[in-house]
Amino acid sequence: NNIITIIIIIIIIIIIIIIIMMMMIIIIMIIIIIIIIIIIIIIIIIIIRRRRRRRRRRRRRRRRRRRRRRRRRRRRRRRRRRRRRSGRRR
Repeated sequence: NNIITIIIIIIIIIIIIIIIMMMMIIIIMIIIIIIIIIIIIIIIIIIIRRRRRRRRRRRRRRRRRRRRRRRRRRRRRRRRRRRRRSGRRR
């Protein structure tokens, strides 16, 4: 009787340990999956924000630089042309 009860108890303990291990593995897998999903979402958000910010900043900077350069070049050309024309007329 004693031997049988000991064997049954050992078997029950082993089964419980196996079930707990399986549960732990499942929980760990679920946690890992959730963490991976969260990381992917964060990366996507960061990429979207960076793209929007970069595009806006680049466009503004480029437009400002181009406008300034064009204005400077046009002014210089106009002044030179006026001087040449006035010199020829005189």
